[in-house]
Amino acid sequence: MLSNPTAPGWRAWLEAGNSTFAEMWEQPRSHSHYFMGTPVTWLHEHVAGLRRGAEGWEEFVVAPDPDVPVGRIAMTRATDAGEIALDLDREARTLVLTVPGGTRATVVLPQEPGTAAPQELGPGEHLLRW
Repeated sequence: MLSNPTAPGWRAWLEAGNSTFAEMWEQPRSHSHYFMGTPVTWLHEHVAGLRRGAEGWEEFVVAPDPDVPVGRIAMTRATDAGEIALDLDREARTLVLTVPGGTRATVVLPQEPGTAAPQELGPGEHLLRW
């Protein structure tokens, strides 16, 4: 559905010039409907693995789902402390992560089942390999 060039598909909306989520796949009457925007949550939380901590973005988690068959994702997330930038390349087995000042990240990389150990990272840009 993400890359489908016809309805139902988010790519069809993008190619039609839309910048918000429509009410329906075809002949939408209105725009900006969050319920049609759930792929963004899936991309952020499962493909990239970025989730806020229990108290907010001061402590966040990067734990990509190892079963998602997406080779690479790069994204940013604005927070009150600054921008989190993440570039995960599963084929190269690298993660470049920018942790804003005043925050920290817990990273769990998609290794073999049962072998992933959490890493605590402070502010700055980090290059991790697995």
